[in-house]
Amino acid sequence: MKQILKIQKEWNALKTDTERWTYLFANKGKIGLKLDNDVTFSEFHSDIIPDEIEELDDLPDLNNFAEWLGWSDGVWHLLIFLGIEAEPV
Repeated sequence: MKQILKIQKEWNALKTDTERWTYLFANKGKIGLKLDNDVTFSEFHSDIIPDEIEELDDLPDLNNFAEWLGWSDGVWHLLIFLGIEAEPV
């Protein structure tokens, strides 16, 4: 759980989307994206979630992106190409 709390503290300290994208790219495999047509938000990657966490709602919150990216096949393919895990909501 220490790793989760460390990531949350670092992520929530970021002030701009540029900082968030830079952090996300540098920490692939720790945070994934959820894409919708009116919000882009992040979640902890399932590989780093401790076994004792039974519900995702029990995890600490990560701040959303200020600007939403939206959802389309092209956006998804670009993110996958960059090595960023993303999925539609």
